[in-house]
Amino acid sequence: MKKEHVGNLLLGLFGIMAVGVIFRAQWVQNLDVIGQQWLTLTPTESLTSLFLIISRIGNHVTLLAVTVVIFVILWLSKKGLLAIWFAGTMAFSGTAVPFILKHLFARSRPIGGLFTRTGYSFPSGHSTGATVFYGLLITLALLFLKKKWQKALVTVSLSGIVLLVLWSRVYLGFHFSTDVLASLFLGSGQVLGSVALYHELEESGVQVPNFTTHSA
Repeated sequence: MKKEHVGNLLLGLFGIMAVGVIFRAQWVQNLDVIGQQWLTLTPTESLTSLFLIISRIGNHVTLLAVTVVIFVILWLSKKGLLAIWFAGTMAFSGTAVPFILKHLFARSRPIGGLFTRTGYSFPSGHSTGATVFYGLLITLALLFLKKKWQKALVTVSLSGIVLLVLWSRVYLGFHFSTDVLASLFLGSGQVLGSVALYHELEESGVQVPNFTTHSA
């Protein structure tokens, strides 16, 4: 199955969950209860401190700052198309899309968690941003790493980070489990669609001028 088809399937799953949230479907409430039971654990000071650190890994400011660094590195390496693709996907799919959808659905955040936050809950901006960002890093690893074990190690490690970020958002009480699950579908679907688009642009021979080079 092609990447774009898998991506469309994941976006379709997000759409189903979004409809369930809009109409407050019973199955959505059931998933939230199950997630609450499985993911919140018994709060301790050390566990809470750990999850706060993990949650910051998905912070938009942090991810966008690292995105700028990666953009500069790729650009200076004369990989202009890849640089623009990476930064553009992160800005649009990892930041703008969840922000717009969050205000469109306007789902209230959970009540009674360890922490309280203002704003809306669905989808999770942290979870979507982390999924997109680390998904893009996995793509870069698959492009540049030569050995299969290296690709597998990076893929598993970065995927694990994403899952931990999702877990942290539920544990800390910032989101329902359906918020982060839907965000995983949304972010993954967008990454796969963006990867397919990048390969199409590359195969069509699209070139990006490198303004760092100067003629003699």
